[in-house]
Amino acid sequence: MVRLPAISVPRSRTLRSDNNLFYHPGYPTPVNILFSLPRVDPSPSQPDLFGVDAQIALLACQIVASNAFATGYLTSDDKGIRRADTGPDSVLTQSEYWFFVEGDDEYPVVPSFRDWQFPHNRLPSFWPLRAAESLSTSNRCPVTNTSYALTEAHIIPKEESEWFLINGMHRYGKGRYDIDDPSNIVTLRSDVHICLDRRVFAFVPKPDEHQVQEFVLHVLDPRYADFAASYQNRTVHLSDVVSQEYLFARFA
Repeated sequence: MVRLPAISVPRSRTLRSDNNLFYHPGYPTPVNILFSLPRVDPSPSQPDLFGVDAQIALLACQIVASNAFATGYLTSDDKGIRRADTGPDSVLTQSEYWFFVEGDDEYPVVPSFRDWQFPHNRLPSFWPLRAAESLSTSNRCPVTNTSYALTEAHIIPKEESEWFLINGMHRYGKGRYDIDDPSNIVTLRSDVHICLDRRVFAFVPKPDEHQVQEFVLHVLDPRYADFAASYQNRTVHLSDVVSQEYLFARFA
């Protein structure tokens, strides 16, 4: 009998103390922190240098600032002088950034997901509105590509059914038109499902080498370094039934 060795521990980086901080320019330290994101994306020019995908970081800031997609921008200084490169291939590698909204240095911040209004017909241009030809199958998890221990996970969490109703999210459904609509369901392996429910990651679009946007897994919680080592930036082939709008809401 051939005995296989034990599975080795994933080669992961410590993420708890390796974050990018994003600040509000209109308020003093320390009450001006908007949020932090773990540095899980390698720099295109320096693979050993990590940061945060610039488009994803900018989008997160714009959402927090009441969907300031047209007027919000990031800088590397608190005066708003040195604008950060937030192009599709850019990675933010500095430890601190400030988010400005044109003409409103003291812009209001959305305090929670339940206070956020979905931006109907205003999604950023890089967020795909049509899924690419899908290779997905309901018999496999799109993250792990395995066929065992599968469960059905809600994209917009089931406990947010009131938010779903208030924001008219039924319009993006394909059958039930409620929180249990097939467009709000993704088949995941049970451990990945648990991580989704714990807000460990989201599915976001990032460009491939040909600048074609594809959905990948992006880790948001620095406590899950092993998970990030295995799945960060992995392309996921989601079902064509899955709503792009529900994925956007999940990221928010």
